[in-house]
Amino acid sequence: MQKGQAIIEFIFLILIIVVYLTSTTIPLVESAQKTITDTQNITRANNELQKIINAINEINLFSDGSKQTLQLIIPSNTIIKCDSEKNTVSFETQLTQEPYPIECSQGKCKKDYSLTNIDIQCAMSQINGPQKVNITIQKSNSQINFTRSG
Repeated sequence: MQKGQAIIEFIFLILIIVVYLTSTTIPLVESAQKTITDTQNITRANNELQKIINAINEINLFSDGSKQTLQLIIPSNTIIKCDSEKNTVSFETQLTQEPYPIECSQGKCKKDYSLTNIDIQCAMSQINGPQKVNITIQKSNSQINFTRSG
């Protein structure tokens, strides 16, 4: 009877430890995973936007008729925007995990790139993620045209 009681107490103790670990560890892991996904989306959006900026700057150096086609992979919860009036290209990523970083007001991380001394014409104002999209950046009449291709 003593051995049976010791085994039952040991099993009960192990059960309590397992319940405690799963009740505390799983929420922490889920929270960490969401934070990693948010960080990954922001980084990917910034990289895709940097591709656009580099292509615009490169095409601007060449003569009229020059063009470059880019394949962009827009992450989820992300919008890439083009504004002809302000000569800016930007991204906005909606975060899913609170608390949000100080730099991201109301859970939206934004970054604007101003294109100085470049006249950009946007045939599309925004691209919503997640999706894979081809865009063409072409110089004509000393303007940079930003259009969707394919």
